[in-house]
Amino acid sequence: MNKIRRKRQRAALMLITAAGIMLSLAGIAAARYMKQESQSGVVEAQTFYFTSDLLKEDGGTAAYFIDPMAQSFTIELYNFADSERVTSADITYRVSVTGGTVEGGDTGIQGTIKAGEKSTVPISVIPADKPEGGGGTVELEEIRVVAESVFPYKKTLTGVFKRQLGNQYVVEDESGRNAAVLTMVCADGEKDITVTLPSGVIPDEADIRVTGYKDNKCTFHSPGYGIYSLVLLKSEADIGLSGKDSFADAIDLSQSGG
Repeated sequence: MNKIRRKRQRAALMLITAAGIMLSLAGIAAARYMKQESQSGVVEAQTFYFTSDLLKEDGGTAAYFIDPMAQSFTIELYNFADSERVTSADITYRVSVTGGTVEGGDTGIQGTIKAGEKSTVPISVIPADKPEGGGGTVELEEIRVVAESVFPYKKTLTGVFKRQLGNQYVVEDESGRNAAVLTMVCADGEKDITVTLPSGVIPDEADIRVTGYKDNKCTFHSPGYGIYSLVLLKSEADIGLSGKDSFADAIDLSQSGG
């Protein structure tokens, strides 16, 4: 009986050992397969980034005001979220425009964003006119831009651009003070606003929303819908600033200093 028991125990031990070896081999094979899949360019969902400066994902359609006199505006498509998160496969995409055209006069284009590094694809959009009853043309009030990734994953980005001066600004200043305040009431989505200043006036450098000050111009990054203030520093207290108007994406105060 003891011999039979020992034989059974030895057989069970051999089975456990064999099973362990098989699992180890299976793990090695699986790891090798995953590595080969990765090397062949297959991308996991968490490493896929298809983004834009102005277009947003479905459910969060972005809306912007643009200058009614502007002949075109530009959106950008990206294959990254930031410097560390970059899509490691080529992205095939298509862009369609309602109420306008893209470069070449078409209402849609297709393209590929190459893998391997951060890439930016600028898309120029030209607003269209529509026939008027009297035979002339009138400007369409709204342009819709849709960008879709086709491969390796599907994702849709959308933006609506209204040809209106829908934002408001006002300058508050008092004689004898070394600073004025520019208040902006923004009714559209996140975007950059160009601010032109008179000589002797600069934006507050401590404001992280302000970049690229040069030749009396700077860029103010609006986070989107809301009211924002920018401090303007004057080289001389007797410089007077004033202004109040509607705007789309640019504010010109160059003539207000005096």
